[in-house]
Amino acid sequence: MKRKIDLIYPTDAEDAAINRGIALDADNPELTDQDFTHLRDAPMGKGCHQDDDGLSARSGV
Repeated sequence: MKRKIDLIYPTDAEDAAINRGIALDADNPELTDQDFTHLRDAPMGKGCHQDDDGLSARSGV
């Protein structure tokens, strides 16, 4: 069964505030394009399944 997801995009002002917050958080820097090239798919552990949309979910949660 297909699920329809309604996304509400932030306004330009909200997006700017979000990006300022990201820039100020030294413990959680924004990932760069180079960072993404080094990422790998995480292995699926016991109790996890993959939905038809390709997203992982934990069973029983």
